[in-house]
Amino acid sequence: MAILVNWFEVTFDRKEITLPFLTCPSWEASTSIIERYPDMEVVRVRQADQTIRLYFITGRPEGEASEETMSLGGPRAIAARLIEHNLAKHFEKLGARVVVNHR
Repeated sequence: MAILVNWFEVTFDRKEITLPFLTCPSWEASTSIIERYPDMEVVRVRQADQTIRLYFITGRPEGEASEETMSLGGPRAIAARLIEHNLAKHFEKLGARVVVNHR
């Protein structure tokens, strides 16, 4: 049986998280970087100056990555990916086969 998990309320004890990130000039340029890290959870966020930040939810990119401490109330995609990843790991430990298809 497949279950589609949608939005539900989650309360965090911590209000901030520090994540490594890389900055790319465009969405297209960021795609090749994401493809280099197929086993890592990466979230793309467009910045006000139209550059793209790749936030690494799991793992750390090779080379010169910066870090940012951000509010979990910030970009919704980051909190959503954190929840999705941890929920998937929880169900896998219980023996479920989890398929995440966001790429």
